[in-house]
Amino acid sequence: MGEETEGLADGLSKYNDEIMALTGVSILKEGTTNEYKDLYDIFYELSQIWDTLSDTAQSRVSEILGGTRQLSVTSSLINNFSDAEGALTDALESSGTALASNEVYMDTIEAVCFLPLCIEICKLGHI
Repeated sequence: MGEETEGLADGLSKYNDEIMALTGVSILKEGTTNEYKDLYDIFYELSQIWDTLSDTAQSRVSEILGGTRQLSVTSSLINNFSDAEGALTDALESSGTALASNEVYMDTIEAVCFLPLCIEICKLGHI
């Protein structure tokens, strides 16, 4: 790729210092100077204090994380992060619901009769 990476760690540290000064939230993994936290964790931590920040601080943090072109998108993601948390929770909980529904179906006469038939058809190569 040929991209220059010299000074990259210094840049990460600089941005982390600026975000820390504005928010008190570190974007780097604890004990490291060149390894980011997961984006989910960063956005979660920022969302917890987002409403307490000034508009200027919110704008600068959004610019650091998302760049100039994605400033409003990044700000909106952090501002509405509780929606993302809700979606994740729903997805995790719904997997248990689907499994339970499948177990109920597997106990029905339809499943007991239909599945072996499907298996035999597949073995014969008709599907």
